[in-house]
Order: sequence, then structure tokens, then C-alpha cells
Amino acid sequence: MELSDDLVTVQGILVGLMRNTGEFTRINHRGGNEDRILNVVIEMEKFLSSKNYVKKNKINKTFTKEVEDIVMFLTINTNFKHHLSLEGYSHLTNIMPQLSKCLLSNIVYGLDLCQSLCAVMKKLPLNIVIELLEEMVICLKKSDPKVHLEYAFMFLTCVSEILYSTTYNNENEEFIEKINEVTNIILYNLTGLYSDKMKTWKVEKIYEHMGYSLIKLFDLLLYCEKDNILHRQFLENILKTSCAILKNVTIDVYCTWAEIEEDDQSLQNKIAIQGYSVLESFQKYSAAKELVTILANLARKPKSLSEQIHEADLKTTIKKVNKEDADQKYWFKALLNTQVFKDKDTIECAKKWAHLSSADDVSRLLDLSVLGCDDNGKELIIKCASVLSAEDLILTITRHFYKNGSNHILNDNINNQMVLLFNKFKRMEKDGCIKDIALLVLQNPKQLFAYIYKECIKDQYYSELLKECFISLKEISQIEKIGFNIFNEIYNESSLNEQNVNNFAVLLNMLLDIKYFTDNTVVTQFFYVHLNTNVALDENNNVLHLLQLFNDLKIKIQLNESIKGFIKLLLDIMGKSRCRFLDFNLLKQSIVKCVVEILNNHCDYYMNQIFKVELSENADKFVIFYYTRLTRDNSVSFLSQLYPNFDDKLSAIATKLIQHCMQLQAEPEVEKYVAVNICRAVKKFPEVNKSEDGLNLISIITERSLKSLANDKEFVCQLVHINDQKICQTLAQRMLS
Repeated sequence: MELSDDLVTVQGILVGLMRNTGEFTRINHRGGNEDRILNVVIEMEKFLSSKNYVKKNKINKTFTKEVEDIVMFLTINTNFKHHLSLEGYSHLTNIMPQLSKCLLSNIVYGLDLCQSLCAVMKKLPLNIVIELLEEMVICLKKSDPKVHLEYAFMFLTCVSEILYSTTYNNENEEFIEKINEVTNIILYNLTGLYSDKMKTWKVEKIYEHMGYSLIKLFDLLLYCEKDNILHRQFLENILKTSCAILKNVTIDVYCTWAEIEEDDQSLQNKIAIQGYSVLESFQKYSAAKELVTILANLARKPKSLSEQIHEADLKTTIKKVNKEDADQKYWFKALLNTQVFKDKDTIECAKKWAHLSSADDVSRLLDLSVLGCDDNGKELIIKCASVLSAEDLILTITRHFYKNGSNHILNDNINNQMVLLFNKFKRMEKDGCIKDIALLVLQNPKQLFAYIYKECIKDQYYSELLKECFISLKEISQIEKIGFNIFNEIYNESSLNEQNVNNFAVLLNMLLDIKYFTDNTVVTQFFYVHLNTNVALDENNNVLHLLQLFNDLKIKIQLNESIKGFIKLLLDIMGKSRCRFLDFNLLKQSIVKCVVEILNNHCDYYMNQIFKVELSENADKFVIFYYTRLTRDNSVSFLSQLYPNFDDKLSAIATKLIQHCMQLQAEPEVEKYVAVNICRAVKKFPEVNKSEDGLNLISIITERSLKSLANDKEFVCQLVHINDQKICQTLAQRMLS
């Protein structure tokens, strides 16, 4: 311990006081020293109060260490019978006026520093502890019986700890006996029956004091170690004192205890339950036979916590919650299992201890709120929900919305909270807002989603910032399609235009990327619906902006039954927007261009599925071209599909090619080129006449060119793709011959 500013100040105070009071070592318990003691106590109190070390005559727990250092400083500079020498403290001795034991005990007792003195005593030799206890006995006898009871047990508990940490040997045997003698005096004086102050008490108050003394004695018995040899005599003294009080318990005393409330139960019940714990602990302890016999008629097994909760009324439950003990959380849960919204005191208590809430507690409150709940009840739910982790909160909200729907809102207007939250976003981590957002979803999901969508449409910065939030809220948004329905409403409110179409695209791409919306949902329930509406109203500007938005999305249209309506609508828009050269309209031309880009870039189809859409008889050829391209059979060439009656004259073409090639006297490189392209052409022949015409055509390929291509992997792959066994076999034989 170092010489701190506090110790220097204490040193200065005592030096100054000594000039007026004289040597402190001369102050003793004889008469005439009261004023001198009082002056010292007052000055010390001023100092401790100025440092905020003492509040309302109690040690400020924040400064426990500082107060203990001051008490230690005073103790090591006190004049004891035995020499006090502590390792690590020698530099702090003899640097201030020495105190008498009487003055030290009065400073400690007068300023309520007994707890600090107990901490100091654990560091002192046994002989010094004895001297301090002897001085404290004198102070205890002068105090009020209630105060005496509190401090006496403080010192007795301290002695129990000192004995437990002491090693038994011949050197300290005498000191231990002396400690037991002093503590026995404290126990003897415990009830305060010696005190003149007790003479003014009514009988009921004396009976009450007997009861509290027993509780303290039982606590001390349970605190001590029965198997510790140094505790043996100490325990026997406590047992004798307990028996002495119990032998004086009459029917009147017992009945008086029943009328005194202590910790939400009668004093009688508390003594009986505490007595049961002592009985269980000491029934095999030989020195406690008499006490065990007496307690057999008094002790009562305590009720289990579940029994207490089941039997408790609302008032008792509230008291138990406010008690702040190990069972507080169970009582809090029991409180929430009552009709919590129907009692004002219950709501206030639950609000006070809302931090004890679990996800199950919040779920129960939400279920109750569906049956009816005023503003106070809604505030309670929000406060309890706010203590959950982001994950637990989102899970709780999801269960609530699935079970009860999303229409039971807790707050009619969360716009102000949303404004404050968005003002903080730029200073927060990306995932730091998830819990705040989730809490607002619980209060008013529709307003929350609407506000977020609007802000993302105004500024695409928020689309990226809130990505993690959207991922967390994905399942909630799918309940009753609330997320998609609100998005539709916001589109209707915020007209799509050149200024915001890019922000719309950024938002939608992000939502599609995290599977917040599916491609099919966006196509069939958003674009199809709004395009259809605007086409019917002849709102070509809106149609163009919707098509531009679609083209900005990373989306693929799977050509299946569910998408037919949308494809037909696109083709109808294309046909309706076509214009002749002399009647050119840039807006319509832009619409057609967007539709073409959608059909070219966003349409995907299944290889084995033929996709059909009904077109009008007078459909535009341009429309037919794209319709055919989408709906053709993959086994038939696009040209044949587009012109089904077209005569391709492949046989005639093959004959003419043969004749032409036979007339050529090609060089080796030209021969190879011809061979490669003949095989490429044969691959395209229809299956019906591929074998016959193909064999005729390959006959003009020279042996020299085939052998030169024998090691050409690309050419060999082309042969395989011809997909005709006869042709491939013929060519292979010629190459290897």
C-alpha cells in the first residue's frame, strides 16, 4: 500500500486535531473524553463525505478499497499492547499521531466503517484481532439493540473467516482460546437484554428482536465449517446461545412472530424454514443434540419454488420480483404468466425488470396482446423485446406473425423513430442496425417496410447498407407476402421515371440476389400486373420505364406455363408499338427495342419443352419472328420453323457441289479445306436424307486430304458430330487405309 493523497490528508487532519486535543493515546473509555472523540469523528466524517466515500452514513461501494486503505492506515498507527508489524506497511507507520484503541474503535463505529475494519482484521495477527474485538465489545454495548445485532454478526462472521484461514499450532492455541472468549461475550450480549434502551420496549418488540437474533444465529451456524477444528469451540458457543433463546420461546412469542412480515413471509415461517436448514445440517453433529431436539418441533421444510409460485397471489409475486434474489427470474416469468395487461402495478413491475425477459416471455406477451392491450401494455412488450438479441428477436417476430398475423401493431406511427435511425446509419456498421430495424418491424411492419423501400428508391446507398437487414428480415417479409405487397404499394405511390429507375433497379437486383423476391414473383406479379395496367390505360411512358427497369435487372425468364401470360403481353406490346417509317414514333420504337432486348437477353427455356403462346391471326411478321424464335422445336432448324413450306432443295445443292468439286484440281491445302467444310455441311443435313446424300458428297473428298487430317483432333470431333454411323465408318476407313 502506497502513501496516497487520502492518507496524507488524514495525516494532516489528525496532526491539526492533536494540537487542540492533546495526545490521542490518552483517550480512553473513561469519562471526559467524549468531546475529544466527537471532534475527531466529525473531522473524519467531513473528509470522507467530501471525497464521496460515505453516502448517508454508509460506505459508497464504489470506493470500498479507498476506505479500507484509510482504516488500515489508522489501525497500523494505533497503540496496541502487542507490537504490530506488518510486511509491506512499515513505511506507513509512525508518520502520524498514534491513536488509542478507544479512539480507533469510536471512529470506526461512529462512521459505520465496521465492514472495512473486518476486511482489515483478516490481514492482522491474532493478538491484534483480539484487542480490536475487545474494544468493539464496549462500543456494541453502548449501541441500540438492532444496530448491535447487525454489527455483532458482522464481526462474528469475520472471526469465522479468520479461524477458517488460520493454521492450528501450539503458538496460536492461546490466541484462539482468547478469541473464543471474546466472541462468547459478544454472543452473550447478542440479544441486547442488558441494554437500558430495551427497558422502554414493548413486549412485542422484544419478541421480534428474539426472532431476528435467532435468524442471525442460524445464518452463522450454516456459514461455519463443522469439520474445522478451530471452529469447534466457536460453534459450541453459537449453539449454546441459540438454545438459550429457543428455550425462552413461548406461545406468545411464537404467535407474535406469525404477525411480523419478513421478506414476503411471516417471521415465524422464516425462522421455521431456516431452522429446518440448520436441523438438516447439524442433526449428526454431536455438540448440537440439544438444538436438534428443540428444532424438531419448530422447524418446517421449505416449500419448493414451484409450490411457492403456484400459491402466491399477485401482490406476493410482485414483491418477490422486486426482491432481486437468485429466484427473481422465475418470479418474473410467473408475473408475465398472469393477466399482466389488466393490472397497472403488474405492468410497472414488469417494465422495471424488463431486462429479465426471455424470447418465450416476449412471445407470451405478444399472444396476450392479440386479445386486447392498451398503450401501457404495448410499451411493456416493446421494452421486453428490446433486451433480446437480434437473432432471438427476429425468430420471435417470425413466430408471432405466422401465428397471429401482421395486423396487430404496437405503434401507430414509427416514422419519427425511423428518421432518427436513418440519421445514425452512416455512423453505424452495416450489421449494427439489424436489431433496431427488427424492433420497429415488431411495432409496425407495414410502415417499416414502406419507409425502407422509399429511402432505398431515393438513395441507392441504402440498398447496399441495408442488405444484411433485408437478409435477416427475409422470412418475415414472406409472411402474408407483406414485403412484396408493400413494394407494390410503394411503386404505385412513387411513379417510375428517368430519375429513379436506376435506384429501383439497384434495390430490386439486391432483393433478387438475396432471394428476398423470386424471379417468377417479380415477373408474374409485379411486371405483368403493372405492364398490363399501363397498356390498358395507354400509358406508354410508364410502359417504357417498366421495360427499361426489367432490362436493368439480373433476371432470367423460365419459359413455362406460369410465364405464358407475360410473354404474350410482351409480344402484344411489341405488335401494338410497331410503326411504319412514315409514322415513326421514338417512344414506341424505344418500347419495341426494350421488348426485343428482354426476349433476347432474359429468356431461358427448357431443352425438351415446346413453349406455345396463342397469337392473333393478323400478328405482325416482326412479332412472329420473335415468337417463333422463342417457341420453336429444337429438333427443327429455325429457318424451317420460320418458313415451314420452304423448299430447301438439299439434294440438288449436294449434286451441284459434287459436280463443282470434281471439276477442281485443288492443291493439298485446298483439299483439306474442302474436306473440313464438306463434313461440316453433312452434319447439318436432315436425318431423312443425311445418309444417302452425305455418302455421295463425301465421296469427292480425296484420300490425300483425309490422311493429312488423321491427326487433327478438331476434324475427328467434327466426324463424331455428323452423328451417322455409315458416314463416320466410311471416312475412318479411308483415313486409316
